[in-house]
Amino acid sequence: MWPNGKKFAFTVFDDTDNDIIDNVLPVYQLLTQCGMRTSKSAWVYPPRDGFQGLSLLDSRYQRFISAIATQGFEICLHNVGSGEFDRGEIYAGMELFREYIGSYPRVHANHASNPDNLYWGSKRFVAPLSLLYSTIRRMQGSPPYSHGDETMSPHFWETWRESASSMCATSPSMTSIPLR
Repeated sequence: MWPNGKKFAFTVFDDTDNDIIDNVLPVYQLLTQCGMRTSKSAWVYPPRDGFQGLSLLDSRYQRFISAIATQGFEICLHNVGSGEFDRGEIYAGMELFREYIGSYPRVHANHASNPDNLYWGSKRFVAPLSLLYSTIRRMQGSPPYSHGDETMSPHFWETWRESASSMCATSPSMTSIPLR
C-alpha cells in the first residue's frame, strides 16, 4: 500500500492561511533541498474575512505555487477562499484552480468556518456528539455553517465530488475521508 514497501507514511499538509512569499519560499526551498515533498493548500480568491494570505489571483504567488507543483509538491484546495462564496464563485474558482494548476484539486481541506465547508461543524461527529456540538454552538450565538454538501444551499459545490479524491478535516484529529 505504501511506496517502496514501507509500513507507514508520513505527510504534511501546509495550510495556506497567512501565506506570503517571504514566509513560505524559504520553507519550500528547505524542503526541496532535503528531498521532501508535502501537500500545499491554496486559495483561488483573496480572503474576504479576518484571515490574511495570498491567493492564486496574485500572479507572483500563482507562479510560486506553479513552480513548487512542477517540483513534485501536491497542490490542494483550502476552499476557494477565506470567507463566504456562493456556488457560482465556487464553480468558477474550481475552474481557475484547474487553469492555474493543470488539474482539479485531488484533496480539499475545509477552512475555518466558511459556509461552503463540506461535512463540517456538527457533521464531523456522530450522535450524541453532533447534537451536543450543535447545541453549544447555538447557545454561543454562533450561526450554523458547513453547507457546501447541501444541495439546496447557495454554497453547494456541484463539482467537489468529481474533482477531489479525499477531503481532509483540519481539526485536532486530522481525519481524511476518501470520497471514492
